[in-house]
Parts: sequence; structure tokens; C-alpha cells
Amino acid sequence: MHLYEYEAKRLLKKYGIAVPQSKLIKKIDELDGIDIPFPWVMKAQVLEGGRGKKGYVKFAHDMKDAREIFNNLKKISKKILVEEMMEGEEFYISFMIDRMRREYLLMYGEGGVNVEEMELKRTYINPLIGFRKYHLPALYEFASKLYMLFRKENMLMVEINPFVIRDEPVALDAKMIVDDNYSKKLRNLTRAERFARKNGISMVELDGEVAVLANGAGLAMATMDALAFNGISTGAFIDLTGADDAERIAKALMAIDMIDVRAVLINIFGSITRCDAVADGIIKYVKSRKKNAEIVARLTGRGEKKARNMLEDIAKITPDFEEAIALVGEVIK
Repeated sequence: MHLYEYEAKRLLKKYGIAVPQSKLIKKIDELDGIDIPFPWVMKAQVLEGGRGKKGYVKFAHDMKDAREIFNNLKKISKKILVEEMMEGEEFYISFMIDRMRREYLLMYGEGGVNVEEMELKRTYINPLIGFRKYHLPALYEFASKLYMLFRKENMLMVEINPFVIRDEPVALDAKMIVDDNYSKKLRNLTRAERFARKNGISMVELDGEVAVLANGAGLAMATMDALAFNGISTGAFIDLTGADDAERIAKALMAIDMIDVRAVLINIFGSITRCDAVADGIIKYVKSRKKNAEIVARLTGRGEKKARNMLEDIAKITPDFEEAIALVGEVIK
């Protein structure tokens, strides 16, 4: 399970790691009650990487800026994190599990929005030995707190990018992935997420207006990015990887039926998952659904012709990804 930035920062504070002053808001009127001097950093709370490059992080120099930015970011997320701006040389640090080596991997170095292009130092840590001062002597106290969080909170990954050095390191942004077996400790699952998990389905409920179902996490994220690029926010995403069972697909859609979205975008590249099996699941769902969110289905690959024939009276269907995004935009106007 991925944590939102504000959830990750609560954990950082719990383990004694400094973070900027901040306030999480949902309504524009809450801006007036923020006791943080300008300039502010305003961040849409979404489960996506590269937020700065996507325009989901903005800088407000006065209240006029803040109100305009809030109205723009509100189209992306219902929750906005407002923070004090802190400048300085930026650094990166992360702990993660390397399953191939069966060790922990520590990476550190220069940070920022282009960290993928930078050369990070990599250090492997034997889980039986744990993190020691010789692994990162210059930042031992800071890194040991992060390592303790990583181990005690059952994380698959913790990443701070960037942090800056003041009297102590200050984490300006954070990303964390929790082992699903322990995620209930950190966030109460919604009714829909509990139903999905009970039926062996990977689902994350968000705050937007369109639910995304795709066969593969990468395809799901690309679909969410395409929606966001067109000003459409995601209300949930489900990864149907390997699902070739109409009953399970129907259960996934039933989970979506439990939340408030205006449309469902099903994006399937038929390989292991057959398009006609997906179509069969959609038909099973439609017979019992309680809400009438419009279904847009982009189906291409194995079984696509049969699937389109099955769904012609039930959903808006296309084999083209860009056309599917456009159809969603028309549906929610």
C-alpha cells in the first residue's frame, strides 16, 4: 500500500525526523486559518510520482496566489498539503528491500526532481546485522531514525526526496510503500477496499471522479496520468493483473459500485487477461449494479472482437487509448 505524503510525514515526525510546518486542507476557506508565513508550497495529495514535473506542486507568494493554486489543484485532489518553503542544497535517501539479494538497499546522494538522472550511492545492509554507523557515518543519526521507521512499520520502501540540512536534516517530501499484510496499522481501509481485498483484488480508493481498472500496475498508472493530463481526477484504481475470471472482474466492479464516481474506465491490453473474459465480468456486474456510472472500455488484444460484440449495448467501447480518454471526458461533462 502506498501512503500519501501527509501520512508519510506523520510517521517521520513519530520517529523524530524533522519536516516543514504544514497544514492539510480540503476547503478554500481553510487557507485563511493557516499560520505559516509566505511563501507556501502547495501540494496535491495524489499517489503518483513526479508531482513537480506534472504541475501538482505549486508555490504561493501571497493569499491571492494561494486561492488560485488551490482552485487548480482541487481538480486533481480533494486534499491539499500547505507547507512552509524551505530552500537549500537538496539530498536524497531511501531504504528498500532488494528481494533478489535478500538484503536491504540504502541509496543516498543528490536529490530533487531529476533524481533519476543522478548517480546515487548504493549500500547493501544485511538484515541480520542491521544499519550501522559505517554504512553512512555523516548522516548516521538521521538515517538510523529512518531505518527504524522502515523496519518497525513494515515498509517495503521509504524515500525522502529531497531533504535539506538546517540545524538538522529536514524532509521536504516523502514516499512510503507498506507491506499490504500490515497496512491496516497505518490506514483504515475503506468499505470498498475491504471488499476488494476480501476477494483478492488490489484496489486503492482516491478522491476523484473516474475509476480506473487496468491489467497491470504500469498500465493503470499510465491511464491515471493520461486522465490527469486532460484535467480528469481518478477516484480509484484497480490492478487486474492476471485476472481472467469473469466472476473476479465482476467483483472488482462491485467494489467500484461502493464509491462515488461518475465513470469507470476499463483499460485492457489482452494477453494473459482475455478481453472477452473482461466483457463477461462487466455483463455480470451490470445485472446487479446499484449505481449507473458510465462505463468506457478500451479493449485490445486477445478476444477483443468478441468482447466488443458482447458490450456494444452496455458500454462505450474503443480499441484506442486516446479515444477512450476523450470518451471519458465527454461522459463526465
